Amino acid sequence: MKKLTALFIALILLFSLSSCFSQRKVISVGNAEISEELFTYFLTQAKAENPSLTTNEKLREAGYKKATEYVTVNTKFMQSKLSLSVLQKEAIASDVENLWHTFNEYYKSLGISRTTLTKVRTSEEYRNTLLTSLYAEGGKEEIPQKKIKEYFYSEYIAFQAITGYLTQTDENGNLVKLDENEIKKLKNEFSQMAKQIADGLDINYVKESYLKAHGYEPSEAEITVYKKGGAFFPKNFFDSASKLKYNKPGVISSDSYIFLVVLKDMSKDEESYYNKYKDICLKELANENFNKKVSSWTKDFEIKTSDNLADKCCKIILNTERK
Repeated sequence: MKKLTALFIALILLFSLSSCFSQRKVISVGNAEISEELFTYFLTQAKAENPSLTTNEKLREAGYKKATEYVTVNTKFMQSKLSLSVLQKEAIASDVENLWHTFNEYYKSLGISRTTLTKVRTSEEYRNTLLTSLYAEGGKEEIPQKKIKEYFYSEYIAFQAITGYLTQTDENGNLVKLDENEIKKLKNEFSQMAKQIADGLDINYVKESYLKAHGYEPSEAEITVYKKGGAFFPKNFFDSASKLKYNKPGVISSDSYIFLVVLKDMSKDEESYYNKYKDICLKELANENFNKKVSSWTKDFEIKTSDNLADKCCKIILNTERK
């Protein structure tokens, strides 16, 4: 009897925990229904994009928006008679494989399957294809190549760099600034390295020597292509680096870092730079306008929601985040 009671309790707990993982519809958009599993995934996306979504209501509405746009994009893609290329399909499979390999335990804990990841990633490619069909060469709202190229050269730079740190970890594990003498010494070292490169030494050799001297594993100064406003460098970095003369070393400092930078002239090798990034630039230029189109398309669909089911999914996401 005790075993049956324990089993009964376990089953109750299992179904209570997985109540958001069933296939009941949370929202219907036209004739398409969004299951709790798929809706839960949209909530994870919305929360990742906007951490300030800390209440059920805010998160629920963001999830509804994503679900509605998902159906809208899929429907428009099918109506357009467009198709995905072999490369796009391969990219979908590769991305899903990497996501599942890295985060499968997290997704499983939320009841999200690999199939759902594939559906969402495929819809993202539908969106990209629709956008390209409208704004690329030959599209109804074609963005001229000249404008795309101007955007690329104003928003992106390419450079090689050596990075130094103006901070260190103290005995309590806190990140603290170097003392003034150490900072002065490091800045002098970077000025000397800049002079060495200006006098003809290769930046890769200079970087390897610097890393060895400071106890780091030697590595080459790979060329980085960086977009204005990116998160990987300090705020002042792009503007300061873009003002440097091509192939002439310059030193840029911030509160926590010091960089020796050699700016590359991307116009000398458009195959390696512009041609690789022009599709990205097209999407960045067209994205705002395309989002408005998607929003206007959603008005063609009748939308029905189940706030109670949506709130259950929201609670799981918010509770998982707090643990």
